Amino acid sequence: PSSAPLAAAPAYQVLVLGVMAVLALWCWLRPLRSPRDVATRALLLCLALLVLTTPSYPWYRLLLLAFVPFASGPPVLAASLAVAVAPFLYLHWSLPGLPTWPDDLVYLGSAAALAGAGLWVGVRRLRAGGGK
Repeated sequence: PSSAPLAAAPAYQVLVLGVMAVLALWCWLRPLRSPRDVATRALLLCLALLVLTTPSYPWYRLLLLAFVPFASGPPVLAASLAVAVAPFLYLHWSLPGLPTWPDDLVYLGSAAALAGAGLWVGVRRLRAGGGK
């Protein structure tokens, strides 16, 4: 993120690269149950990348909409919420004094939506049969 100290930037980049690599490997190794799984996994990867890299332009989030009609499950809700809060990034630029609350709303809201989707999947799997 742009507000992080300059010395922390390489460590954060390595962290993002590691998280994305693990997530991509997880998506690749899991068996496909339906054609929708491909779009759902692509949506999940794009959403995770947007949450981790926090681009400050709202139109980057429109990429998520390309996968929403073809995907299924909790990532669709998380992506929809991430796109829905994107217009608040315009408030940061248009309000006097450049307040940071619109940025915080977008970035923390997107991260919470992604975490909520992960929690939803985890709880459903635990209820369905012991974490399979």
